[in-house]
Amino acid sequence: MVDPFYAGIRLINGLVTIFLAYPIYRVFSRTRKNFYLYWSLGYALYGINILMRISIIANRYEVSVLAVMSFVVFVLGMALIIAGIGDLVNRTRQFLLSTLILPIIFIGIMLTGGFWVDLGLLAAISPYVFITCALLYIRIKYRLDINLLLAGWANILFLNIGYLYELMDEGYVDLMSTLTKFIIYVGMTSPSFSFLYEELTGFLMGGIPVEYNESTAGFTMIDLNARSREKDINWIKDRIIQNARQGKRTILVSLYDQITSKDIIDEDTQDSLYLVRMANGYRRSFITFEEPVISINDDMQLLDILFSDIISFSNSNYIPCEIIVYTLSQLIITHGSRRVYGFLTAKMSQIKTSQVNFIGFYNYGSHENPAEIKIFESLADSIINH
Repeated sequence: MVDPFYAGIRLINGLVTIFLAYPIYRVFSRTRKNFYLYWSLGYALYGINILMRISIIANRYEVSVLAVMSFVVFVLGMALIIAGIGDLVNRTRQFLLSTLILPIIFIGIMLTGGFWVDLGLLAAISPYVFITCALLYIRIKYRLDINLLLAGWANILFLNIGYLYELMDEGYVDLMSTLTKFIIYVGMTSPSFSFLYEELTGFLMGGIPVEYNESTAGFTMIDLNARSREKDINWIKDRIIQNARQGKRTILVSLYDQITSKDIIDEDTQDSLYLVRMANGYRRSFITFEEPVISINDDMQLLDILFSDIISFSNSNYIPCEIIVYTLSQLIITHGSRRVYGFLTAKMSQIKTSQVNFIGFYNYGSHENPAEIKIFESLADSIINH
């Protein structure tokens, strides 16, 4: 007979897992990143599997029609979650094929008769082992910010080992699994999760110097030419080409499309520039196959993450980079001088001990208080009038 207490906890575990599938899918609908689609569907099937196992709590090792159906749903859910992990490193097909081991083991269970228990335990644990090991591999190799995901799935692995080998009370296992899924959800929806990987990491790795580059790091302000935006664009294009010859990667942050992809991306710059569009209304969109462009919301926290990730990646891989913001004046007008000044002062020490150079365009005449812009000029290592 099924214990009502254990059944209630498992019901909550299953419903929470299914419930979390919806906000994960909402993230996919905003970002169009397949990782979230795979995990939303995987979570839904995983939750259904948990609900299907409520009636077999007292007979966990019994092979029944319901147990077989539950196992099939479980395999499909785990396959989608594993495919999502593969999507993080552009290995979706390979990761998905790896899940074929589960139905193979299942067929083995049917054919080996008396040994089905040991094989069944192996089949039940293997996806958790695979997910945890895959996340650990990605964390080490790619330095992707997946600490919460890794900790969460490692915890679910240990909980399921304890449950399957009767080392832990099943009510405790279901309760802790429920809480752990919230931790995983927080980790996969955090602003920094996969912020640069796929879109920007590959770009940063692509620079090959053809001339000597004396690596410099610092902060340069350029008083833009208010009468001719074309002059500013030409200056940036020349800078991109010069950086490319030196193996330096250029990231241009354009606020409110003051410089668009049509303005700046051509056959001379397309392989050497990464354009970040920053404006209200962008949650985050992703690179197209034609142009190295992402769009982010006008949020200083996201800009802070962008700078931190570029600096961290540059330091770890010894790749010089240059970040150009067009324009600092727009950033100051939108977010206030105090907020932007605090952001810059916090970043200066990181920039000056890195291989990242920062260039900010500004328009002296657009600021009502001249003393305001003087404060920012005091931070700069050099000021250019062009």
